[in-house]
Amino acid sequence: MQPNPVILPVTPNPSPEAVQHLHYLYEISGKHTLTGQHCAPLLGSIRLAGMEKSTGRYPAVFGQDFGFSAAGSRDGITFRQQTVDEAIRRHAEGFIIMLMWHAVCPTDEEPADFDESIKRKLAYREWQDLLTPGTEFHERRKSQVDVDEQKSSFVFNNPRIEGENANSVRIYPLIGRF
Repeated sequence: MQPNPVILPVTPNPSPEAVQHLHYLYEISGKHTLTGQHCAPLLGSIRLAGMEKSTGRYPAVFGQDFGFSAAGSRDGITFRQQTVDEAIRRHAEGFIIMLMWHAVCPTDEEPADFDESIKRKLAYREWQDLLTPGTEFHERRKSQVDVDEQKSSFVFNNPRIEGENANSVRIYPLIGRF
Protein backbone atom coordinates (compact mmCIF):
# COMPACT_ATOMS: atom_id res chain seq x y z
CA MET A 1 0.00 0.00 0.00
CA GLN A 2 1.46 3.34 -1.06
CA PRO A 3 0.73 6.13 1.42
CA ASN A 4 -1.46 8.93 0.11
CA PRO A 5 0.56 12.11 0.76
CA VAL A 6 -2.67 14.04 1.39
CA ILE A 7 -3.54 11.91 4.44
CA LEU A 8 -0.89 12.47 7.10
CA PRO A 9 -0.97 12.30 10.89
CA VAL A 10 -1.32 15.62 12.69
CA THR A 11 1.91 14.90 14.58
CA PRO A 12 4.79 16.94 13.10
CA ASN A 13 7.40 14.78 11.37
CA PRO A 14 5.56 11.47 11.84
CA SER A 15 7.51 8.24 11.64
CA PRO A 16 6.94 6.04 8.58
CA GLU A 17 5.25 3.54 10.92
CA ALA A 18 2.77 6.17 12.10
CA VAL A 19 1.94 7.10 8.51
CA GLN A 20 1.53 3.43 7.58
CA HIS A 21 -0.72 2.86 10.59
CA LEU A 22 -2.95 5.80 9.72
CA HIS A 23 -3.29 4.55 6.15
CA TYR A 24 -4.19 1.09 7.43
CA LEU A 25 -7.01 2.62 9.48
CA TYR A 26 -8.30 4.54 6.46
CA GLU A 27 -8.04 1.41 4.31
CA ILE A 28 -10.25 -0.67 6.64
CA SER A 29 -12.65 2.17 7.50
CA GLY A 30 -16.24 1.12 6.81
CA LYS A 31 -15.16 -2.46 6.08
CA HIS A 32 -13.85 -3.85 9.36
CA THR A 33 -14.11 -3.19 13.08
CA LEU A 34 -11.09 -3.32 15.36
CA THR A 35 -11.77 -4.56 18.87
CA GLY A 36 -9.78 -3.42 21.83
CA GLN A 37 -9.28 -4.16 25.49
CA HIS A 38 -8.40 -1.60 28.14
CA CYS A 39 -6.39 -3.21 30.93
CA ALA A 40 -5.91 -1.80 34.43
CA PRO A 41 -2.30 -1.28 35.58
CA LEU A 42 -2.79 -3.45 38.69
CA LEU A 43 -3.99 -6.43 36.64
CA GLY A 44 -1.72 -6.04 33.62
CA SER A 45 -3.04 -7.82 30.55
CA ILE A 46 -5.06 -10.51 32.31
CA ARG A 47 -8.23 -9.32 30.56
CA LEU A 48 -6.75 -10.22 27.16
CA ALA A 49 -6.86 -13.91 28.01
CA GLY A 50 -10.49 -13.60 29.07
CA MET A 51 -11.40 -11.91 25.82
CA GLU A 52 -9.61 -14.59 23.81
CA LYS A 53 -11.36 -17.32 25.80
CA SER A 54 -14.76 -15.69 25.20
CA THR A 55 -14.35 -14.91 21.51
CA GLY A 56 -11.60 -17.19 20.28
CA ARG A 57 -9.54 -14.17 19.22
CA TYR A 58 -7.41 -11.52 20.78
CA PRO A 59 -8.41 -7.89 20.31
CA ALA A 60 -6.46 -5.76 17.84
CA VAL A 61 -5.91 -2.94 20.34
CA PHE A 62 -4.20 -3.21 23.72
CA GLY A 63 -4.91 -0.24 25.96
CA GLN A 64 -3.68 0.75 29.38
CA ASP A 65 -3.44 3.80 31.63
CA PHE A 66 -0.26 5.22 33.17
CA GLY A 67 -2.10 5.46 36.44
CA PHE A 68 -2.77 8.30 38.83
CA SER A 69 -3.69 6.72 42.15
CA ALA A 70 -1.84 5.42 45.21
CA ALA A 71 0.74 2.66 45.04
CA GLY A 72 -0.79 -0.81 44.89
CA SER A 73 -4.25 0.41 43.86
CA ARG A 74 -5.95 -0.51 40.57
CA ASP A 75 -4.54 2.54 38.75
CA GLY A 76 -1.42 2.96 40.89
CA ILE A 77 1.36 5.23 39.68
CA THR A 78 3.91 2.58 40.67
CA PHE A 79 2.94 0.35 37.71
CA ARG A 80 4.22 2.69 34.99
CA GLN A 81 7.33 0.72 34.09
CA GLN A 82 5.29 -2.51 33.97
CA THR A 83 2.77 -0.76 31.72
CA VAL A 84 5.52 0.28 29.31
CA ASP A 85 7.11 -3.18 29.38
CA GLU A 86 3.74 -4.77 28.62
CA ALA A 87 3.06 -2.32 25.79
CA ILE A 88 6.44 -3.18 24.24
CA ARG A 89 5.68 -6.91 24.48
CA ARG A 90 2.21 -6.49 23.01
CA HIS A 91 3.51 -4.25 20.22
CA ALA A 92 6.01 -6.97 19.27
CA GLU A 93 3.06 -9.41 19.13
CA GLY A 94 1.26 -7.17 16.64
CA PHE A 95 -1.18 -5.32 18.88
CA ILE A 96 -2.01 -1.68 18.23
CA ILE A 97 -1.03 0.11 21.43
CA MET A 98 -3.11 2.79 23.11
CA LEU A 99 -1.68 4.32 26.27
CA MET A 100 -3.50 7.02 28.17
CA TRP A 101 -2.68 9.30 31.03
CA HIS A 102 -5.43 10.53 33.32
CA ALA A 103 -3.82 13.77 34.40
CA VAL A 104 -4.63 14.92 37.91
CA CYS A 105 -6.32 18.27 38.33
CA PRO A 106 -3.71 21.04 37.97
CA THR A 107 -4.26 21.99 41.62
CA ASP A 108 -3.38 18.47 42.83
CA GLU A 109 -0.33 16.23 43.00
CA GLU A 110 -0.09 12.50 42.31
CA PRO A 111 -1.27 10.18 43.60
CA ALA A 112 -4.85 11.35 43.51
CA ASP A 113 -8.43 10.10 43.65
CA PHE A 114 -10.28 9.77 40.33
CA ASP A 115 -13.55 11.38 41.44
CA GLU A 116 -11.95 14.10 43.56
CA SER A 117 -9.14 15.09 41.20
CA ILE A 118 -9.34 13.69 37.68
CA LYS A 119 -13.05 14.50 37.32
CA ARG A 120 -12.99 17.74 39.31
CA LYS A 121 -14.25 20.74 37.41
CA LEU A 122 -12.29 23.93 37.32
CA ALA A 123 -13.96 27.24 38.01
CA TYR A 124 -14.03 29.76 35.16
CA ARG A 125 -11.26 31.83 36.80
CA GLU A 126 -9.09 28.71 37.23
CA TRP A 127 -9.48 27.97 33.50
CA GLN A 128 -8.50 31.52 32.66
CA ASP A 129 -5.41 31.29 34.85
CA LEU A 130 -4.54 27.85 33.49
CA LEU A 131 -4.58 29.13 29.91
CA THR A 132 -2.79 32.42 30.59
CA PRO A 133 1.01 32.23 30.27
CA GLY A 134 2.86 33.61 33.26
CA THR A 135 0.16 32.93 35.85
CA GLU A 136 1.06 30.74 38.79
CA PHE A 137 -1.55 28.17 37.76
CA HIS A 138 -0.26 28.03 34.17
CA GLU A 139 3.37 27.64 35.28
CA ARG A 140 2.40 24.94 37.79
CA ARG A 141 0.66 22.91 35.08
CA LYS A 142 3.59 23.25 32.70
CA SER A 143 5.90 21.90 35.40
CA GLN A 144 3.52 18.99 36.06
CA VAL A 145 3.43 18.08 32.38
CA ASP A 146 7.22 18.38 32.16
CA VAL A 147 7.59 16.01 35.13
CA ASP A 148 5.14 13.55 33.60
CA GLU A 149 6.98 13.76 30.28
CA GLN A 150 10.18 12.88 32.16
CA LYS A 151 8.41 9.96 33.81
CA SER A 152 7.51 8.64 30.38
CA SER A 153 11.01 9.14 28.98
CA PHE A 154 11.91 5.57 29.90
CA VAL A 155 9.92 4.57 26.82
CA PHE A 156 12.27 6.53 24.59
CA ASN A 157 15.42 5.46 26.42
CA ASN A 158 14.53 1.80 26.93
CA PRO A 159 17.49 -0.27 25.64
CA ARG A 160 15.08 -2.99 24.46
CA ILE A 161 13.76 -0.63 21.79
CA GLU A 162 16.38 -0.50 19.07
CA GLY A 163 16.68 0.06 15.35
CA GLU A 164 13.46 0.37 13.38
CA ASN A 165 11.34 -0.26 16.49
CA ALA A 166 12.81 2.79 18.23
CA ASN A 167 10.51 5.04 16.20
CA SER A 168 7.40 2.92 16.47
CA VAL A 169 6.83 2.95 20.25
CA ARG A 170 6.05 6.50 21.29
CA ILE A 171 4.00 8.37 23.82
CA TYR A 172 2.04 11.40 22.71
CA PRO A 173 0.62 13.20 25.76
CA LEU A 174 -3.02 14.19 25.42
CA ILE A 175 -2.20 17.49 27.04
CA GLY A 176 0.99 19.22 26.06
CA ARG A 177 2.72 22.43 26.89
CA PHE A 178 0.62 25.47 26.17
